Amino acid sequence: MRRPEIRSIRAIVTSVDTSVALRRFVERDTTVACDGGDVSFEITSHTDSQHIVRRIHFRGGSGDSAHDLTYYYDPQGRLRFAFAGRGAVNGTQEEERVYYDVQGKVIHRDVRQIEGPGYPWEVIDAITDPNSWLRNPCD
Repeated sequence: MRRPEIRSIRAIVTSVDTSVALRRFVERDTTVACDGGDVSFEITSHTDSQHIVRRIHFRGGSGDSAHDLTYYYDPQGRLRFAFAGRGAVNGTQEEERVYYDVQGKVIHRDVRQIEGPGYPWEVIDAITDPNSWLRNPCD
């Protein structure tokens, strides 16, 4: 993908990942159980020095599938990219990448089934207000 807006989003992702690796952001970990405990996941959020959430990573699942999702935010706190890696008990593995413009609209979505017969996953839900979502991730 060579579109300029995609390249700029990839630069944001690289910058955020570098800052996380260098421990420039405040990291917060939590574990959440939803739907009466049927679904549980671990959340790691990274916040910059201006108290803006720059990355949310959560992993978890239910009895038949697991998800590993990461959301990336620009310095203004706008969602710019999301990545999901998914697996199911039937052997299906899938990846999804979603690129967002500054208004939060999807400009490109790529879903790839890596292996297996398939599984009925839903597409990534945008978390456009990370602070609100982090306060109540089960909603």
